[in-house]
Amino acid sequence: MARLRLRNRSEPAEIVRSQVTSCGRGLRVRGRTVVRNEGVLVLGEDVVVSSAPSTTHLVTGGRGVLRIGDRVEIGHGGAIACHESIVIGDDVVLGAFVAVMDYDFHAAGHAAAPVPRPVTIEPGARIGHRVVVLPGARIGAGAIVRAGSVVAGIIPAGADVSGNPAMVGTASTPATATKEACDAAAVVQRVFHLSVTPDRADGRHNIAGWDSLGALELLVELEAILGTMISEQDAARLQSVADVQQLLGPARPAGASAAAVVARVFGLGGVPGPDIRKEDVPGWDSLGTLELVLAIESEFDISVDERHMAELLSVGDLERLVAALST
Repeated sequence: MARLRLRNRSEPAEIVRSQVTSCGRGLRVRGRTVVRNEGVLVLGEDVVVSSAPSTTHLVTGGRGVLRIGDRVEIGHGGAIACHESIVIGDDVVLGAFVAVMDYDFHAAGHAAAPVPRPVTIEPGARIGHRVVVLPGARIGAGAIVRAGSVVAGIIPAGADVSGNPAMVGTASTPATATKEACDAAAVVQRVFHLSVTPDRADGRHNIAGWDSLGALELLVELEAILGTMISEQDAARLQSVADVQQLLGPARPAGASAAAVVARVFGLGGVPGPDIRKEDVPGWDSLGTLELVLAIESEFDISVDERHMAELLSVGDLERLVAALST
């Protein structure tokens, strides 16, 4: 029985390995990943691909060359579509629902088909949740792209960017967002292109476009404003303008703590105590650590070294680190 479980656990990685052009050692795959390889798809060593709970897609066209380096981590719900050239360097981390494409799939009217433009993500870059990387983009080594951003050009090495388009110094966290950006009615009006400002009671039942796709667009906008990922539980509660306003809330609630951030990031039912170890928190793996770093930095306006985060063993350790960095 033990052997049977081991074989089933390794099966997703073996399926992916059989569908790519070449693959290094140590591939780990969580869940069922969709691979459509009509070109060249190269995976380096110790690559991690997550497709749970949402499926990740890796796609190459007939002339596409997709190269993914060593120790790259790809979050669930991702989509990487290559028609010419996409290069993802070593030690890059892609959060959940990240889209990377070198080709504009939509041509207006009878216009000629769009021309692919190569995309490069240099080593050590960290890409937050629900980021879209557009054709022709280049993200420099060690750069950080915050959740919900759209990358449409060149991001310098080591830069910390956010927004649409992503730029240095444009982070729209609650502490710096404009009054309009933090007004739920204004946000909903902008996302759904409404001619009039909606009432608090308006929502999915009567706002055109607030369907499943529209809800995702709204979620991306709210994450860009808040500077952090919104849990699936909170996202499911967004049924009206009033719900959106409740989510936006004040910039930093009184009594904010590192433990409260842990609860929010990992969707826990309550605030964990200082003795709770990180292995006991579902989702607090290397991808979860990236999300937690971004949320902590946004919440407390500090810079966190991921090497320090890797050394933490418990929620209490995190609280002590935040306290030390905040003084």
